[in-house]
Amino acid sequence: MAQNPPLSPNLVYRRLTATDEAQVRELCAECFPITYPDRWYSYITSDQVFSLSAWTEGCNRPPGNGSGLVGMLVAELQGLEQLEGEGVLALERSETNTTAMYVISLGITERYRRCGIGHYLMTSLLDHVTSTLSNCWAVYLHVVSSNTPAIGLSLL
Repeated sequence: MAQNPPLSPNLVYRRLTATDEAQVRELCAECFPITYPDRWYSYITSDQVFSLSAWTEGCNRPPGNGSGLVGMLVAELQGLEQLEGEGVLALERSETNTTAMYVISLGITERYRRCGIGHYLMTSLLDHVTSTLSNCWAVYLHVVSSNTPAIGLSLL
């Protein structure tokens, strides 16, 4: 994982689990302008994807009025056949077994934005990719062109 977590008070970082689904729904309702189907929530809280979430102290609170989940990143490894239709720039790929890590979701609640949480989540993903996935040639995500803060996210 990234070496320097954000200094936001009492944050705990961990993988998402199926028991987090209600809190994930709450965060997504705040952060994203679309409604996802039920199976999407089951998928992103499963072991089939890479996930990392940021929680405030007391993260076992029930949903509503601050569930404790303040940020999450979910990503999945995709093969070349999946990437072509995603509008990914054509990069020179010499190996047929190469993959890319696609960030499915990255969201931080409004109160905790600009605290370094998104940077930490992305850096943790990059650390995971470079240390464990030798055939992964890229990490990418789609950002709506009007989302200036996401476009300005710097990982340097």
